[in-house]
Amino acid sequence: AQVRADVYGLDELPPPGPADDTVSRAVGVAGVDISFPLVRRDGARTIVLEPLLQVALSPDVDLDTSIPNEDSGVLEFDETNLLRANKFPGFDRYEGGQRVNVGARASVMYDDGRGGSILVGRSYRSEPDPQFPTRSGLQTRKSDWIVAAEGRPLESVSFFTRARFSEDKGDVRRFEAGVDVDTTRARGFVRYLRDNQDITGVKREDLDFAGDVMISGNWGVTFAGVRDIENGVWRRQEFGGLYRDDCLDIAVVWVHEETYNRSLGPSDSVILRLTLATLGDKGYSQ
Repeated sequence: AQVRADVYGLDELPPPGPADDTVSRAVGVAGVDISFPLVRRDGARTIVLEPLLQVALSPDVDLDTSIPNEDSGVLEFDETNLLRANKFPGFDRYEGGQRVNVGARASVMYDDGRGGSILVGRSYRSEPDPQFPTRSGLQTRKSDWIVAAEGRPLESVSFFTRARFSEDKGDVRRFEAGVDVDTTRARGFVRYLRDNQDITGVKREDLDFAGDVMISGNWGVTFAGVRDIENGVWRRQEFGGLYRDDCLDIAVVWVHEETYNRSLGPSDSVILRLTLATLGDKGYSQ
């Protein structure tokens, strides 16, 4: 059970309504999550089959159009929010009505750390919800299908893949796959993404990668790139030198971007990137 109260102070609103307004609302959801893992031990591995079910009940959404959607505009329906009672990532929008989220997960785990899993699921609603963008696959009574898999065939190598299929014809609407490598001297990732319609409303196909290679002692190189396959351009390229010890990472990186911002075109910059252990990233550009 979840209950939340929101108060919005709004100003400079467009006509025909008042220029300033204060809007309050209360939202809530009640439901149940059910899973029933079936576990079998087979030699050096453990096999788990897990059916998943979530029932969530909320009042129908009474959307106030004066509240701007500033924190819930970027919504991707995948395995991370399949079993969330409210799939919107922020506060400006919330999920209402009656819905059932179902899924099934199968996992194999070896004692030496190797393993893998796959999940399949979708969402059912009593009524369509026009709050969700059409591209999300959540607007109709039956959502798109979600399929996601991940695995670790070696201690230093892991992979993931996720896809969303249309609920009527089974067409692939979004596909993503990637590989991560983490060894003593090198670490990095490669990811491929194809989206029939991204948040800007256009088709997207990207290949991006990043990595660090330690060449001698605490010194190494760092690199990254984002290739826009759909338009045939490199949106971002990075290359630089790296120093790493137990306390910090310091890198001096040259960055070339092809991103256009209003009247600005491609740009080059040099960034000093500082990472302190347990504290995260800080970037400084000159």
